[in-house]
This record gives sequence, structure tokens and C-alpha cells, in this order.
Amino acid sequence: MGGEGLSRGARKLKVRLEMEELLKRRSLTFYPGCIATSIYPGVTYSSIKVLEKLGFKVLSPEHVVCCGLPLEIAGMIGREELKMLTSYNMRRLIKHDVVVTPCNGCYRTFNVALKKSPSENIECLHVAEVLWLLREKISEMVQDSLKGLNVVTHVGCHYAYAMHAKAIRGVDGEDLLEDIALSLGANVLSYEEKATCCGATAMKWPWVLEALSPVSRLKVTSMVDADADLILVMCTACQLMIDKTQYQMRDLGELDKVIPVLHVSQLVGLALGFHPVEDVGLHLHLVPPKDISATSIKGLFKEA
Repeated sequence: MGGEGLSRGARKLKVRLEMEELLKRRSLTFYPGCIATSIYPGVTYSSIKVLEKLGFKVLSPEHVVCCGLPLEIAGMIGREELKMLTSYNMRRLIKHDVVVTPCNGCYRTFNVALKKSPSENIECLHVAEVLWLLREKISEMVQDSLKGLNVVTHVGCHYAYAMHAKAIRGVDGEDLLEDIALSLGANVLSYEEKATCCGATAMKWPWVLEALSPVSRLKVTSMVDADADLILVMCTACQLMIDKTQYQMRDLGELDKVIPVLHVSQLVGLALGFHPVEDVGLHLHLVPPKDISATSIKGLFKEA
């Protein structure tokens, strides 16, 4: 997706139009990433089910390897090894020419590698981008509105900052997650540390030895203080960090209240009528819903 010589606004429009053109092919390969595979399988399952419900044919490879970004951040591999892992994934595992991932780190890794290898006829989209582009269609399919639900969002650094030239900005809200939440009927709240990192990247550095980083504490405290019913993210690494930080801070007596953290594919899945346990996997989160047996989204996340 080139765009040299264009203004920032023109580049954004060009990227959006190219994404829309890619989605007309109706055939995608889903790359889950390590965290969705091993910790939040509900993200993988709900992402695939949502994409299929939107009319896409989704291929999910049986064997995938790590994108390599966590290993690079930790200093265990260099850029060349990272490129080799990306090439392996793309050439051996990807059967279609459009790849979709629910992880910001995988998204960034693949797009940077593909930009340096223009001969690879493959494009990588984020599942949040697909849902954003089709949010009007999704809103027409909603079975359970988010009306009355207060939501805070966290886009994540590896999308908002590392991929700022390609990243989608909000139209109705401040970012693409706010746009999706608003289209589903939710009330979006602001909070002081909205632009702050969740701390996940720093925790992969060998010299950061604290179980909880000050950045993560600051971020989570600001989210909880906003008095939201749920936290909406688009990256599984951010999801794990915010979920785990709340769980630990509560155990340490630093938080009186904790808030469930949902990936955008999980929230859209719930709005489309997916089962909170069997389809979305909310029982596997460290911070579960208020009432896992509830039959409505409001019942899941609002105090009775």
C-alpha cells in the first residue's frame, strides 16, 4: 500500500479505499498470534465466527509460529531472524492474499516486513479495521444492544503510534474502537491516561523486573476511576496486561473495583448474540463479568 508524495489525509483515504477493495475478495486467512491461541481462545473463536457471519470465508491454519516480536523486544533475536519468522508464516501458512490478525504486535510485524518485501503479494489487516469498515452492517445485525453500557477504549501503541501512517482514526469518536462501540449503542467515556501505554511492551524487556510496572498501574487506575462497565481493546497483549494488572492490584489491596477487559471481536460477538462462555470465552478472563450466567450484555457487565 504505497502513498509516497501524498498528504497525510490523502494517504489515510487511500489506505481506507485499499482496505475496502481487499475485503471485496471475501476470503481471508486468520492469524491468531500467541496470546489469542494460548490465553484468550475466545478472541480467536469469536473473531472467526464474526468474520464468517459477515460473509467471509476464513481459513485458520493448523500450524502457526510466533510472529517474533516478543522475542525481538526481549533481545532474544535480531531483525534478520524476525524477518525469517515473518517469511515462514507468510509463505508456508498463508493461503490467501489477505491476512487478518487480532494482535497489534503481529499486525505491526507483518506490515513492516511486507513493506520491505514488495514482491510478497500479501496484505495484512487488523480484525478491528475489518469491523470498523463494516460497522454499519454490524449495527443492522445486532441482537443485543450496548445501550446503557459505559465503555472506555485502549487502542494500543503498536497500532496507534508504531503504525500511525496506516492507523485508522475515529469518525464519530476519537478512535476506531470508539466508533465501533458507539455504533453498537454504547456510551463511550474519556479518561485521563487514554493515550498512555498499557505497559505490556516494557514488561518484555529483561531489565524490567517488577511484577507490576508503574505505567500499567497508572493506566489501570485511570480506567477504573472513569467508572466504566467494561474496557474495550483491540490487542491481545494489551488485553492480557490490563486484565492481569487489575487482578494483581486487587489482590494487593490497591483496587476496590475491577472491570472486565474485552477484545473488540468478543464485544461484537456478544452484540451479535454469541454465547459469553461457549463462543466468547469470558470465563477464562482473570477479571470475569459481573454475572457470567446473564442472558444480556447489560446483565453481564452491569451491577444488578
